[in-house]
Amino acid sequence: MSDIEVAAAGLLVTGFWVLALARVTRLIVSDRLTDFLRVWAYNRSRGAESLLTYFLQCPWCVSMWLGFGSAWVIWLQVDWPGYMYPLVALAGSYLVGVMATNLESDEHIEVEIQEDDNDE
Repeated sequence: MSDIEVAAAGLLVTGFWVLALARVTRLIVSDRLTDFLRVWAYNRSRGAESLLTYFLQCPWCVSMWLGFGSAWVIWLQVDWPGYMYPLVALAGSYLVGVMATNLESDEHIEVEIQEDDNDE
């Protein structure tokens, strides 16, 4: 492969990684499928706003930690120097945060937590 083909492959892999990072971030932060995580965090904090409940609702936070945890996937395909790891993770997180802020609808998805009457 030529240098141009290698660079193009690196950009393609990075682009797919950013899209996957965006999807997993949305899955954790606002999809109905993971409501149980947000309900668990809310119940664990006894209804108070806590760091955990904030973390599970913040796409900027979730994408940063997922970015650092998953940016190694790029190194399976692309031969970049090690100092690029945090740069790629932070850049991916930033792109996901911008997408979540600007491309998502303004409707906030809220989890309705119902008290169980049998616990009294």
